[in-house]
Amino acid sequence: MHLCLQVIHDINFLGKEISGAYLDHVLRVLSSCSTEILDLVKQSILHCGKSLDDLLPLVINTIKEALVQKSVEDLRQLKGITATYRMTNKPLPVRHSPYVAGVLRPLKTFLDGEQATKYLTNDARNSLLLGAATDITIRYYELAADLVSVARKTESSLQRIRQGAQRRAGASSDVSDHNVSDTDKICMQLFLDIQEYGRNLAVLGVEAADIDAFRSLWQCVAPADRQDEIKF
Repeated sequence: MHLCLQVIHDINFLGKEISGAYLDHVLRVLSSCSTEILDLVKQSILHCGKSLDDLLPLVINTIKEALVQKSVEDLRQLKGITATYRMTNKPLPVRHSPYVAGVLRPLKTFLDGEQATKYLTNDARNSLLLGAATDITIRYYELAADLVSVARKTESSLQRIRQGAQRRAGASSDVSDHNVSDTDKICMQLFLDIQEYGRNLAVLGVEAADIDAFRSLWQCVAPADRQDEIKF
């Protein structure tokens, strides 16, 4: 990624040189030519400079993808939430998981680094920040939604097995279990986690509620009485 930053620096430098000192030098050398020829030469050189500028989004996207991949490595730890609460009789969680602190760390470390501060323009930095935050949140939602879906299917299957056993034993299977379910605990843990994640986004200058995937994530795991308002 640091090599990409150097490439960004070189592209910016060459672009300024081509459209500045180099262009002036060429026009001076060709000053005896007609205005029509000078204009053609000028437009050609400026086009070359613009072609370099068009490379910048590609380089920034390469950096973004690398940062997102690093964050996803930490996000995958949320799969361990299932093992923590599935049939363990643990109480409802009250604090976020340790993995959350690492999810945005690669992005923050990169943006706070000396080279990023030196070589990235404000526009490039903001583009990288929002793009990476959005893609990380999309992956967060996908992983969390899959986890919740599997948990609910597993719980439904276990419930059918218990009800079948109760019927065979002659016990009533109509009585609902009002205890907090394992899936409720898993969702609560994820809910605590995404609130901390949202706070960490805010530290970077990103409003979590403005990201579509975060709103979907909130709807996926928030308790019924917290669905309507994203607040943490």
